[in-house]
Order: sequence, then structure tokens, then C-alpha cells
Amino acid sequence: MLAGIFGLSLAIALRDRNYVVSVFDRSQYDENGYDPTADDVQAASADHNKIFRASYGNEIHYQRLALESRKAWVLEDEKRGFSSGDIDDKRLFVNSGMLRVQPSDHLATLEKETLANMQRDGIRDTQFVESDTADCERAERLGWKHKLLHFKIPDTPEKTYEAVLDTLAGFLRCSNACDHYREVAVAKGVKFHLGAEAGAVESLIKVASSVEADKEKVSGLKTKDGAIHNADIVVVAGGSHDYLSPYCADILQLDHSQRKYFLT
Repeated sequence: MLAGIFGLSLAIALRDRNYVVSVFDRSQYDENGYDPTADDVQAASADHNKIFRASYGNEIHYQRLALESRKAWVLEDEKRGFSSGDIDDKRLFVNSGMLRVQPSDHLATLEKETLANMQRDGIRDTQFVESDTADCERAERLGWKHKLLHFKIPDTPEKTYEAVLDTLAGFLRCSNACDHYREVAVAKGVKFHLGAEAGAVESLIKVASSVEADKEKVSGLKTKDGAIHNADIVVVAGGSHDYLSPYCADILQLDHSQRKYFLT
């Protein structure tokens, strides 16, 4: 498996279930700390930050998944000894809020659907509509009013774009998060093989299947330094790249028109 956030998450989950786990990646993450400016950092999850939001219109299942993950991020920061009031901010999740500016002076359909689902889940009070007097008063009481910005509509200066301030939203310091969870994995006993030789996979090792006579199964991998690593199970956790495992491309294809695959 690779050492992006999918590989790290899976490695930790397997170790928690007492599996012996090794992670391979051609990037030297133990040295570069997932710095997105480093030459050998390839993981899509390595970046300075990524927006966190739970605003998904009528797709309430995404809203609930996002809020579940938000709780986990907040808890992880608390475990590390950081809270939202820290001046020296080293949190992984920063609850900065997000202003969703609409394309006109009224709420778009997607925004109305989002607010309806926030209401449905009892969290409408975390959303502040710019044109709603009660929302603006509540934002001022809670210290969010300074983030309810007004943007004039060109050629109609008497009007401003409608906007919604989402105080559940923020951003994640994702490279920091990856490096943190790599350290968590190491502490739990996950073994990492990193770098252009020891971590780069040259080929998968295949043997005859004991279940189907005309089939093969993967029994390990060979890295570019020539080392052979045998395993009961080989997992490819490399994001949406079908070239990582062309043997599975047709099986794992999700969108034929765009040729996207997810391998985990």
C-alpha cells in the first residue's frame, strides 16, 4: 500500500486489529514531512490545506459523513493538546468558517437545500444568512459578524450578493495531518519502506491460485532495490489511478467516460 491518507488510515486500522502491516511508497515522507513543495511528494492528500465543509445540498448522507469526520478531527486535536483558543495554532482542523457567496442577491437552490438539511439535523443555528436580520444579530452575539462580508453586484451598487456564513466549516492542514498519522502508525508498529529504491514497487509477485486452477494470486511484491516482500494480502491504496493496478482496471472502473478508478 502507499503512504497517502488512505494507506495511512488503513494501516492504522489493520494494526489496531493486530495485523502485521508494511507500507511502501517511493516518496521519502519520513524526511520531507509530506511537504507539498518537495520534489518527490506525490500523494493527493499532501497539500498545505484543504477546505472542510458539510454543505452538500440535498445529499444529507454526505453532510452527516462530513460532520462525523469533523468530530474525529476535533477529538484528535484535543488528544494532541490543542484547542480552538490556542494562539500558537498547530491544530490539524481550523474552524475558520466559510462564506458561501451566492451568484445573485438571493439564495440559490443548492443553498436552500443545504439550509433545509441543516435544519433537519438541528444545526441550522450554525448557518448565518446575510439578508436574515435574526441571523446577523445572532452572528454578532457569537462573534462571527466580522466574517459576514458584503460584496456589491457590479452595475447594481445598491445590491449585494447573498451569502451564507457556515461556522461549521474551516480547513485542514492536510500535509501536517498525514505526517501526524504516519507517526501514529509508526508508534503502533507499522513498518514503512520509503524512498526511490526501498519504497518503490517494481512489480507484484504472483503465484498459482489454490482456489482456481487457471487463476493467479498476488503473494507479495518486489521493490526497486531488488528486495522481495511476501505477504498474505497486498492492498493498493493509491487513489484514482488505474495504472497502479492494471489487472483490476476493468473490475474497479467507476466512470467509463472519465476512466476513473479507486483502488484500496
